[in-house]
Amino acid sequence: MVAAVLTLTLVLWASAAGLFGASEAEEGALASRTSGLPVSTATRDQPTPSGPAAGPQTPPAPALVAPQPGGRAVTVTDGGELADALADARPGDVITMKDGVYTAKGSSVTIGKQNAAAKFRIGVSGTAEKPIILQGSRQAIIDGKPGGDGTGGDYGLHVFKANHWTISGIRITNQKKGLVLDGSSHNVLDGVMVDTIGQEAVHFRSGSSYNTIMNSFVTKTGYSSPGYGEAIYIGSDGGNWEKLYMGSGSDQSDQSDHNQVLNNTITEFTGEGLDIKEASSFNLVKGNYFDGGTLGTDPEEPGAPLKPQNSADSWVDVKGDNNTITENSGVNVPPLDKNSAAFQTHVHGPDGYNSATNNIFTNNKVLSGSEGYLFWIDPKGKGNVLSCSNVAQSGGPGKGFSNLGGCKETGN
Repeated sequence: MVAAVLTLTLVLWASAAGLFGASEAEEGALASRTSGLPVSTATRDQPTPSGPAAGPQTPPAPALVAPQPGGRAVTVTDGGELADALADARPGDVITMKDGVYTAKGSSVTIGKQNAAAKFRIGVSGTAEKPIILQGSRQAIIDGKPGGDGTGGDYGLHVFKANHWTISGIRITNQKKGLVLDGSSHNVLDGVMVDTIGQEAVHFRSGSSYNTIMNSFVTKTGYSSPGYGEAIYIGSDGGNWEKLYMGSGSDQSDQSDHNQVLNNTITEFTGEGLDIKEASSFNLVKGNYFDGGTLGTDPEEPGAPLKPQNSADSWVDVKGDNNTITENSGVNVPPLDKNSAAFQTHVHGPDGYNSATNNIFTNNKVLSGSEGYLFWIDPKGKGNVLSCSNVAQSGGPGKGFSNLGGCKETGN
């Protein structure tokens, strides 16, 4: 009886998504880039109960902030004003979106050999001392197809060769892709909501490094292409490196490194909740909450649920090297494949990039709902640490700790 009550309690808690907190060290590292935006310091091993709910509750948007000395306060009320403000932004500016729906015809740029069309684009940079802030409430909505069902045709917000921005609180919905960073570094996505997206929701791509997404709610992906429905995606598949490459030289790999994924709530994804691709290294994934059990509604079959696709049989899939995955938790690991697991590694892509090697997994928890493993580790990868601090609680993995056996504090 006690076990049944615990399981029911965990499932109810899973429907309410709150914030996880960053450590003091992380807050110090982020302080110069968040420009006064509040960071929760409350820690949590499982969702905080908040009463009955039909689905996960969105984490709150951060409080609005004023410009630093010398910066301009710019308020926008529609898509045209927003596009103009983004194009004219200067270091230290704070652009505030008033509540409302923002849409635009958009524009395109070339990324390597690929065209990228976006409703809104950021293409100028702030500085470390004076980042540019784009902020608003949950009711400030970039909507690619108002009234639509996740089948908009463009990116919602594209950060293109732009550094030192903080994007705070706003919602992005009904897009082909939600929020994409290409060749952009030292940016912070704080408390944003990205939902009802045709493919992946948030993508750090084309060498985008030292970025942070924190305290955000990412949900309902893969509406038009379920096989590409990752919630958060770091790097690129090796097969896409050449066509996405924007630099020069013989090494065309997408080295999107040193990014941080902190304290986010990630649900209803048809691809992985988080996918770290080959050649992406030294990323930190900490304090996130995953629910892989409930998906959105298939727009082609009214009333029918979307289904996980391809290799979407994990919360987190790591193909890169030297990444740290710690203090994450959640419920409902997608039981899609015989190798389903909360956390996976896969050796993938061209040789020479130490794929699925030297990654560290500590203090992660499956709270309930897994018929597979806690970890599925590609035996071709080496040096992955599966700490004994990783645990499964109520209704834990049916197949055991990992396909390699027990925990490994010194790497496989």
